Amino acid sequence: MTCHHDSYGVHNNHGSYHGCGASAQLQQTLRRIVPVLPGDLPNWHPTRVGVGGGPHPFPGLLEQHWTFAPGPQPGVSRAFAAVRDDHFVMVLSGVRGSVTVDQYAKPYVVQCCTTGDQVYAGYGPVTLHDGPVPDTTAYVVTCL
Repeated sequence: MTCHHDSYGVHNNHGSYHGCGASAQLQQTLRRIVPVLPGDLPNWHPTRVGVGGGPHPFPGLLEQHWTFAPGPQPGVSRAFAAVRDDHFVMVLSGVRGSVTVDQYAKPYVVQCCTTGDQVYAGYGPVTLHDGPVPDTTAYVVTCL
């Protein structure tokens, strides 16, 4: 399991997150995303794109990882997933410009981590775009 820390993360010198306006937004987002996740998700096989990452549902995302490419490239910073058989839950974090999720054998759903809104449902491919703050947009992609 991995975690990206925000400004309230490991060394909090910003005060209480509870009083921050983003706290209410996070609660709204989690109310929409968490109920969709399978209860046994921690028992699924964790994977990431790239060497040693395991069987990832979208291995082509490696070509869109801007963290591995020199210069200001569009794409995604991370594409962690949990896989069970042909089902998956994937988090795309750090979208820069846009990232394209390829076609898959089963339909999948994409939710925006900023709002919790469903932004796509189908077999793909779909191109997802970043938001107003570069490199901070994230999406949850589920095929259950």
